[in-house]
Amino acid sequence: MGIDNSKTANDLLNWEDLRKMRYSWNVASEVLRLAPPLHGTFREAIEDITYDGYVIPKGWKLHWIADDTHRNQQYFQNPDKFDPMRWEKVIPDEKLVSAPTPRPAQGLPVRLYPQKT
Repeated sequence: MGIDNSKTANDLLNWEDLRKMRYSWNVASEVLRLAPPLHGTFREAIEDITYDGYVIPKGWKLHWIADDTHRNQQYFQNPDKFDPMRWEKVIPDEKLVSAPTPRPAQGLPVRLYPQKT
């Protein structure tokens, strides 16, 4: 509501607003963890590595599958549970950066309305 009160009817959200919306950012992060927009991506081994008993030579292409990592209990406790709070206090002063992914040219055009009680 504080962000809503600081905006006029035509104001758009900006990165500073998003930085203040910690819980909303946590919800978005959890949604992306459970339903990643990309199936995976390719990487190149920068040196010879051994993984699960197999040698992967330098220069080979690897395909990483996001869902396999995001639902792995080794990395996420209760991986199938929707829990936005899992993102709280991981890196308290983490800065938000834009990634080279598609985004609206005009920023994040959203209108906020007070909740009716």
